[in-house]
Amino acid sequence: MLEKRNPLSHTARRAGWVGCNFLLDRLPEEAKIYLIKNKKIINKEEIQRVWDKMLFLSSKDIESRGWTSDVLKVVENLTENFSLKDIYKYENYFKQLHPKNKNIRPKIRQQLQILRDNSIVFFLGKGKYKKKD
Repeated sequence: MLEKRNPLSHTARRAGWVGCNFLLDRLPEEAKIYLIKNKKIINKEEIQRVWDKMLFLSSKDIESRGWTSDVLKVVENLTENFSLKDIYKYENYFKQLHPKNKNIRPKIRQQLQILRDNSIVFFLGKGKYKKKD
């Protein structure tokens, strides 16, 4: 979710300093916890519900969390009912995000299992899934 920026030039006051950009567009919508949305204050119970739903990510290391978030982001773009074939169409996208991983499809299946175990998606059998409301 962070993108390294070029270091500041040698003439800058903080020469060599390297900053970053937050890539919030890569964060799945379900993982965003709004306090205010569309100029309306979100009630405490809704904030807590979303927090509790995504809390499982906090126990994962950064790379695992990234994979889970990336798969969830793709799932959000699919129809309510989707299949492994649908998500495999994004294989090249995942290869770009995780170029060191040579087992993209097994990793996708693993992340779908994590999403299933945390009630984000339902496994319907035979490679079919359904998003949870």
